[in-house]
Amino acid sequence: MTRTAEAMGAIDPEEMARIATERNGLYRLLATIFCEELTADLVLKLKEPEFLRDLAAIGVDLDAFSSLSSNKVCLDELALEFFRHFMGPGTHVSPYESVHLGGDGGSLWGPETVAVKKFIECSGFTYEDSYLGLPDHISVELEFMAHLTGMEAEAWQLGDADTAILCLSFQKEFLDRHLRR
Repeated sequence: MTRTAEAMGAIDPEEMARIATERNGLYRLLATIFCEELTADLVLKLKEPEFLRDLAAIGVDLDAFSSLSSNKVCLDELALEFFRHFMGPGTHVSPYESVHLGGDGGSLWGPETVAVKKFIECSGFTYEDSYLGLPDHISVELEFMAHLTGMEAEAWQLGDADTAILCLSFQKEFLDRHLRR
């Protein structure tokens, strides 16, 4: 057993796996929501009792979910809001890290995009073949965090504290270098 694993001896691996699994679910949800407008299937999943129970357990206010509907009117309103917030026209929030951190308005495929791409690829994460977007899109960064938390949860479940702690280290570094900025 390594020194790191010995230092973690007081931590319950089952509890750590549960926490990592919860974070994984939240990152996956956020990655999905920021990737594209909500679909009827996703809205129905968001309203499932098990999902709502899990959200309530971590302190999410469920009032916003009560008005969600998978009918066409609600989906059209959600799509309009998504495009208004992230695509324009007019003032909108760019979902790309490079635009926010690039200085002087930033630009796509700036140095920040390259840094995200290198970090993600060095960790062994692979993009889906169908993905043609940029690696510094918020949904990709959140999906990457889901990937890391999934690996962490699996490591805790297997009793591999060293790998789990390495995953936590990667998560912290990515949060500090990218998502928190």
